[in-house]
Amino acid sequence: MSLSQGVTVTESAIIVGDGRVGRHTATQLIDHGYTVTVVERDAEKCERLANEQVGRVV
Repeated sequence: MSLSQGVTVTESAIIVGDGRVGRHTATQLIDHGYTVTVVERDAEKCERLANEQVGRVV
């Protein structure tokens, strides 16, 4: 979607939690071209997410 010449808007989403629903939602959004940020408090899940390159992990 373009707002004006030379400016492009990209879709983005923030997912809170890497449970079944969060993971599924993040995957679907990425597949549809969204930039996804996942917020997760479990350090092990964050490591795994970072290695899988699902988007940004916080």
